[in-house]
Amino acid sequence: MELPIKMGFFTGMPILFEVFFLVMVIVIVVTIIRSLVNYKRNAFSPILTEKAKVVSKRNEVTRNLYANNNFTNTRTRNYITFETEAGQRMELTISGKKFERDLYTEGF
Repeated sequence: MELPIKMGFFTGMPILFEVFFLVMVIVIVVTIIRSLVNYKRNAFSPILTEKAKVVSKRNEVTRNLYANNNFTNTRTRNYITFETEAGQRMELTISGKKFERDLYTEGF
């Protein structure tokens, strides 16, 4: 008696590989969808053109330790707070290169 031969992409692979492959595909698809939704939301947001001055600059450094202090991961986020002429304040994230080049000086 012969066993039926399974034809397809996962022929001969253990079920663990199939599950792993499917999880990775789902993660990639969800990431793409979230990126597209974020892009669409930003594209349709109004662009504010208003005079503002920089009232503060700050950075936030987070450090994670892994595997008995054998591996560390450090992440720095840079923020600039703007104040409009109407007194409204907005804190925005800015890239490290722009933050370090002093393109934005407090009080101007």
